[in-house]
Amino acid sequence: MPPNVIEASLFLINSLFGLYTLALLLRVVLQASRADFYNPLSQMVWKVTHPVVAPLQKVIPKWGKVDIAAVVLAWVVCCLNVLVSLALIQKDIPPAAILAIGLHKLVVRLLWLYIFSIMLQAILSWTNPAPTPVTTLLWSINEPLLGPVRKLLPPAGGMDWSPLVVTAALYILLILIGA
Repeated sequence: MPPNVIEASLFLINSLFGLYTLALLLRVVLQASRADFYNPLSQMVWKVTHPVVAPLQKVIPKWGKVDIAAVVLAWVVCCLNVLVSLALIQKDIPPAAILAIGLHKLVVRLLWLYIFSIMLQAILSWTNPAPTPVTTLLWSINEPLLGPVRKLLPPAGGMDWSPLVVTAALYILLILIGA
C-alpha cells in the first residue's frame, strides 16, 4: 500500500477507536461523578455504550462508583486499536507490549478528556453563563477535580484559577507518562 493510504487509514482507525474509547470513558466518568442520568448527553453516551457494556457487567462487577466493566472494555478497545494499527503497518510486537501500550493509550485519552472538558467548561462560562445541558454535565464531570483546587485557591480578581491549575497539572501528567 502507498504510504499516504496507510497514513489515511491509520487516521481513520485511530479516530474511530478513539471516539468509542471516549464514549466508554465518558460513561465511567459520568457514573463516577454521579452526573444527571437524564441529561440528553448522558443518554447519548448510555445508548452508545450500553449494548456492549451490559453483558460485561454480568461478569465484572462495579467497584464503588466505578464501572469496571466499561473500563476493561475501554482498555480492550485501546488494545484492539494498537493491534489493528500494527497489522496495517505490518509490525509485530509481543502481546504484553500491546497490553501496556493499550493501557498507556487509555490513560492518555482519559487525561485529554479532562483537559478538553475543563477548557470547554471555561469557554462556555465566559460566553454563556446560564446553565445548559452541556454546562451542567461539564460541571458534574469536572467538579471532582476543580473543587479541591478551588478550595485551596480562592478567586483572585473575580477569576476562578482552578481550571488553569488543573489543566496545567494534567499536561504535566501527560509529559511525565510520555504522551
